[in-house]
Formats: sequence, C-alpha cells, structure tokens
Amino acid sequence: RRARDPEVRDAAGGLYVNCVGRGRLFHGVPGLDTAYLRQHVGALPIAGYFSGGEFAPGGGAPRLHQYTGVLTLLGGSA
Repeated sequence: RRARDPEVRDAAGGLYVNCVGRGRLFHGVPGLDTAYLRQHVGALPIAGYFSGGEFAPGGGAPRLHQYTGVLTLLGGSA
C-alpha cells in the first residue's frame, strides 16, 4: 500500500528514531509506533533505532527531549 501524502509518496525511504522509553509500557500496547507509521507511510522502507533522548529546538535553544519519535524522510523530489 502506498501513502496518500505526496511528500511521503515521493520519498525513497525513511529513518525513524524512537525513544527507548516508548513502547508497551508507555502506550499500554506493543507495536503502536510502528503500526502508526505503517498506517501513514504505507510500504515505504524505514530503518530505525532506539535512543535515550533526542536533541531538538525548544524554547529558543537546543534541548534534550524524551519520549519522542522522529521520522526523517529521505530522497524524493525537491
């Protein structure tokens, strides 16, 4: 199944960084993050890994965020 969103449909693949704190204990069910990704990106190939925190802007400065999932789409038309 292909994604409906043109930005996702044109992507060659994705990289998903998931906080190690997410998962069954966080959501109450296993596999929710990956099911959500598949629902929205279809059969797009995605590689990924778990991390202990993610750095991103917040409040005007770089901050450490926890319990986040970050999807980066790779390739496609610009």
